Amino acid sequence: MSITRSDAALLCRAPLVFVGTANPGGQFDAATRSGDPGFIREVAPNLFEIPDFSGNYMYQSIGNLLIEPRVSIGFIDGHDFVVLTGVSTTHWEEEPGGR
Repeated sequence: MSITRSDAALLCRAPLVFVGTANPGGQFDAATRSGDPGFIREVAPNLFEIPDFSGNYMYQSIGNLLIEPRVSIGFIDGHDFVVLTGVSTTHWEEEPGGR
Protein backbone atom coordinates (compact mmCIF):
# COMPACT_ATOMS: atom_id res chain seq x y z
CA MET A 1 0.00 0.00 0.00
CA SER A 2 1.26 3.48 -0.82
CA ILE A 3 1.34 6.27 1.69
CA THR A 4 -0.74 9.34 1.01
CA ARG A 5 0.79 12.41 -0.61
CA SER A 6 -0.10 14.27 2.58
CA ASP A 7 1.86 11.82 4.78
CA ALA A 8 4.80 11.89 2.35
CA ALA A 9 4.92 15.69 2.57
CA LEU A 10 4.73 15.56 6.38
CA LEU A 11 7.58 13.05 6.53
CA CYS A 12 9.77 15.24 4.32
CA ARG A 13 9.14 18.23 6.62
CA ALA A 14 9.70 16.34 9.89
CA PRO A 15 12.72 17.53 11.90
CA LEU A 16 12.72 14.33 14.00
CA VAL A 17 11.78 10.74 13.20
CA PHE A 18 11.95 7.47 15.07
CA VAL A 19 13.28 4.50 13.10
CA GLY A 20 12.03 1.13 14.32
CA THR A 21 13.94 -2.04 13.43
CA ALA A 22 14.23 -5.60 14.72
CA ASN A 23 17.16 -7.98 15.02
CA PRO A 24 16.99 -11.62 13.89
CA GLY A 25 15.91 -12.65 17.40
CA GLY A 26 12.86 -10.40 17.17
CA GLN A 27 14.14 -7.81 19.64
CA PHE A 28 13.07 -4.31 18.68
CA ASP A 29 15.17 -1.16 18.53
CA ALA A 30 14.06 2.43 18.07
CA ALA A 31 16.53 5.15 17.12
CA THR A 32 16.02 8.82 16.46
CA ARG A 33 17.16 10.64 13.35
CA SER A 34 16.95 14.40 13.18
CA GLY A 35 18.01 17.34 11.09
CA ASP A 36 16.68 20.45 9.50
CA PRO A 37 13.25 19.95 7.94
CA GLY A 38 13.90 18.41 4.54
CA PHE A 39 16.72 16.11 5.65
CA ILE A 40 14.45 13.24 4.58
CA ARG A 41 13.95 13.32 0.82
CA GLU A 42 11.41 11.57 -1.37
CA VAL A 43 13.56 10.41 -4.27
CA ALA A 44 10.66 8.70 -6.10
CA PRO A 45 7.01 8.15 -5.23
CA ASN A 46 6.95 6.23 -1.93
CA LEU A 47 10.77 5.93 -1.90
CA PHE A 48 12.49 7.98 0.78
CA GLU A 49 16.12 8.64 1.56
CA ILE A 50 17.02 9.00 5.22
CA PRO A 51 20.69 9.89 5.70
CA ASP A 52 22.71 8.42 8.53
CA PHE A 53 24.68 10.96 10.54
CA SER A 54 27.53 10.40 12.97
CA GLY A 55 26.15 9.58 16.37
CA ASN A 56 26.78 6.97 19.01
CA TYR A 57 28.65 4.63 16.64
CA MET A 58 26.55 1.63 17.71
CA TYR A 59 25.08 1.01 14.22
CA GLN A 60 22.22 -1.10 15.58
CA SER A 61 19.68 0.22 13.09
CA ILE A 62 21.84 -0.41 10.03
CA GLY A 63 22.90 -3.82 11.35
CA ASN A 64 19.29 -4.80 11.88
CA LEU A 65 18.18 -3.49 8.48
CA LEU A 66 20.90 -5.40 6.66
CA ILE A 67 19.44 -8.64 8.07
CA GLU A 68 15.74 -7.73 8.49
CA PRO A 69 14.72 -4.98 6.04
CA ARG A 70 11.26 -4.30 7.47
CA VAL A 71 11.20 -0.86 9.06
CA SER A 72 8.84 1.56 10.77
CA ILE A 73 9.20 5.32 10.71
CA GLY A 74 7.33 7.37 13.29
CA PHE A 75 7.04 11.13 13.56
CA ILE A 76 4.94 13.75 15.29
CA ASP A 77 2.45 15.87 13.40
CA GLY A 78 0.86 18.37 15.77
CA HIS A 79 -0.94 16.20 18.33
CA ASP A 80 -0.74 13.02 16.23
CA PHE A 81 1.97 10.38 16.05
CA VAL A 82 2.16 9.06 12.48
CA VAL A 83 3.68 5.61 11.84
CA LEU A 84 4.67 4.39 8.39
CA THR A 85 5.89 0.87 7.70
CA GLY A 86 7.77 -0.54 4.77
CA VAL A 87 10.88 -2.31 3.54
CA SER A 88 14.32 -0.73 3.45
CA THR A 89 17.33 -0.97 1.18
CA THR A 90 20.81 0.24 2.05
CA HIS A 91 23.01 2.23 -0.30
CA TRP A 92 26.65 2.84 0.54
CA GLU A 93 28.35 5.95 -0.81
CA GLU A 94 31.99 6.81 -0.78
CA GLU A 95 33.15 9.68 1.36
CA PRO A 96 33.94 12.95 -0.40
CA GLY A 97 37.27 12.61 -2.14
CA GLY A 98 36.77 8.91 -2.94
CA ARG A 99 38.04 7.49 0.37
